[in-house]
Amino acid sequence: MSDEDKLPTALVELHHGWSRRLVEADEFPSAALVEFSTAAAAPPCFAGIVQSVCASESHLEWCAERSFRHPLGFDKFVLFRCPQYELRLHVWRSGPARHNEHIHDHRFAFASTTVVGHVDVEMYRIGVGGTLMVRYDERRAGEGRDYAFQCPELVTVLPVATLHVAAGSAYCLPSETLHRIRVTTDFAATIVVKVPTGRVNTTVLADPLLRPPGRIVRRFFTPSEAERRLRVREIVTALRGAGGEEC
Repeated sequence: MSDEDKLPTALVELHHGWSRRLVEADEFPSAALVEFSTAAAAPPCFAGIVQSVCASESHLEWCAERSFRHPLGFDKFVLFRCPQYELRLHVWRSGPARHNEHIHDHRFAFASTTVVGHVDVEMYRIGVGGTLMVRYDERRAGEGRDYAFQCPELVTVLPVATLHVAAGSAYCLPSETLHRIRVTTDFAATIVVKVPTGRVNTTVLADPLLRPPGRIVRRFFTPSEAERRLRVREIVTALRGAGGEEC
């Protein structure tokens, strides 16, 4: 069974229209990415997507095999994937497992729309006169399932801007933009649409006293774990507010 067999019913219309726009785009499709993530995060569509995952045993298993507790402190759920894009749900919860992110960039460009809560997106650049940090080159290891950190060097880092992204708001970043997310509410959830760029490595910037390990092993959710984590009160409340049923 291919990944495209897992297209949630609520996403069909958006998928076909937006995928065509991405293929036809001559430049980085930032406006289309924001439009797509915002439409997917709208209450009726969001409710339909989450319910489609929860209602299908095969879809829930597919999602769980690609979803995990991210080292940056949030639950990452892969809801759908095709050659043009990947659709994710990111969930931050209060408690000791949540911590400040390292500054980082990505292998992919993406747009993100806040569904519940509030996030701040802090953007940075490497430059003279900034805060001293350690720069790591992060690459995939273990057949692409783990994170490996190499080639540390000292750099100085300067803040550029901060985006305040409340529920219903969105932003889009190219893959090379150094940033980190700060969640300013007890709970937050965002819909993320990522598109491939061909990059094989990322940059991670860390405090010199908080060096990342040489390698982080990803542990993927079981289907029961994925379902339980999708049943949290705040997501259920969002679904009910959209006129949907609890998953």
